[in-house]
Amino acid sequence: MDMYQVMKALRQVRFSGAAEPDHVPKLAGDTGLLLAGTAYCIAYMRALLRRANEEVG
Repeated sequence: MDMYQVMKALRQVRFSGAAEPDHVPKLAGDTGLLLAGTAYCIAYMRALLRRANEEVG
């Protein structure tokens, strides 16, 4: 899926629930909980939300 389009659609319908990262990548230095991969996913989702907010309002 195009995750930006997903985030944009969620903003257009005024979704106010939670979004949770799935399929977290294993990045260099990650062990067990995949902390770096999870941080990457959350930062990416926040960037998508910021852009969707700018476009949709």
